[in-house]
Amino acid sequence: MPIWTYPDGREISYGRNGVGQIGSVQSSDGIPAVTLAGTISHAPFGGPSGWQFWNQQSVSVGRDPKYRITRLQSSQAPAGWWPRT
Repeated sequence: MPIWTYPDGREISYGRNGVGQIGSVQSSDGIPAVTLAGTISHAPFGGPSGWQFWNQQSVSVGRDPKYRITRLQSSQAPAGWWPRT
């Protein structure tokens, strides 16, 4: 079931994991669905801790004890990460 339908007919929907968290995001516009982001993992209290884009780029998220994002790291820019200041 689509979550959003754009004027051009493109539909965006979510896939859920076993505990109801978003596990993937798909797009379709009359052709087979394309996974925009998949393999979404979650931290113990629900925030996303990593995912993989359609182009095989992986992203990981680091968090501090208060669950604030402290780091974003991409597999396509291993030396480039964003530290929280």
